[in-house]
Amino acid sequence: MTGCGASGVRARAGFLVRGEPVLFVVLTVVSCWAAYSFAHDVDRMARDCGGGSCASNDVRGLTLPLAIMSGLAAGAAGVSTLGLTAPGVALAAFGAGLRGGTRAAVADGFTPAQTVGFPTTAAVVLLVAGALVTVAGLAVRLRGLATRRRATGGSGPNR
Repeated sequence: MTGCGASGVRARAGFLVRGEPVLFVVLTVVSCWAAYSFAHDVDRMARDCGGGSCASNDVRGLTLPLAIMSGLAAGAAGVSTLGLTAPGVALAAFGAGLRGGTRAAVADGFTPAQTVGFPTTAAVVLLVAGALVTVAGLAVRLRGLATRRRATGGSGPNR
């Protein structure tokens, strides 16, 4: 049987390892785009505010959950190959998308500049937190590489 046994598992696992960086990039781009789209269009969505609560049937309202879920999936997809830098980059991309969409909404006249104080602050906090997690992930990765190099006596594939 093809695909059964240890060789089939190794082949599939190799594909997953090779495919994870591509999946990480695609999901990160989707997260950034969806966050940008939500922040840009949030004030243009039609709402029905009857009965004490507001709701929308506008499909653009799904871009924020899409951005959050694809950002979480991007962070998870990249961890095995990129380490802790992957969640940081995904978080920073999400924050950058929110910030860019908010700025574009103000520039296009969809949102008054006085009303974007909190969303802008939240986007910058997400962007900075993502950058800090990325730097911490790089530090952990470099420390691990240095420890591995010392443990093997400085030998490596380029020796």
